[in-house]
Order: sequence, then C-alpha cells, then structure tokens
Amino acid sequence: MKNRKMLICFITAVLSVMFFACSKAPEKYKVTIIEKFDSHCGSCTLMNPIIAQVEKKYKGQVKVIKYDLGIPEDYEASKQYNLDRIPAFIFLDADGNEYFRYAGVMDLAQIENMLRQKGVTE
Repeated sequence: MKNRKMLICFITAVLSVMFFACSKAPEKYKVTIIEKFDSHCGSCTLMNPIIAQVEKKYKGQVKVIKYDLGIPEDYEASKQYNLDRIPAFIFLDADGNEYFRYAGVMDLAQIENMLRQKGVTE
C-alpha cells in the first residue's frame, strides 16, 4: 500500500511537470527575419557570417528563418514572400507584420538599425 501511494505521488508529479512544459507559451521574438538565398550565390555567401552574428548576438529577441533556393521544399515555401532577387530579407515584427524588405547585401549596421526600430537591444 505504501509503495502504491508513492507511485501515485510520483506519477502525479511527473504529469504535472509534463503539463507545465507543454502548456508553456511559445517564445515570442521581437523580430523575425526571413532570408531567401542560394548556397551557390556569392552575395548570399557574404551574408552568412553576418546573419550568424545577428542570430548569436540577439538570441531570444530575433529569429531567422532561412530558405535555400537550392532545396526544392525551401524554394516552394519561399514563393509566398514574392521575392525575385537574392539574397533577400523580410523583417517581421512581433505580431508577424512586415515592416521592411530588402534585396541585396546588407551590412551588420544596417540590420541592427532595422532591429532597433522594433526594440531589439544588445
């Protein structure tokens, strides 16, 4: 009987933890950057370290979603954004509304300026 009560308490505790973990609200980012690129594009390759730096520096505030046109699934998914040049970037606010669109190479300062407009800080 004692073992049964302990087992029930243990199961209840585990289920409570699982429920809390599953019911936790999804993380909301201040900015989401949609990046459309091709791994064989020279200008796109120039952007790789810059975007990696943005992801690292603003982790938790900025999410980057990448679409590589060399991957058929990414190519199809990227069509919804109506971007005909690469590299291309769409900046979305916390509510998913587009507030900036750019095709071409951007430097870190340009990107950070766009992030600051939506409250992203170091």
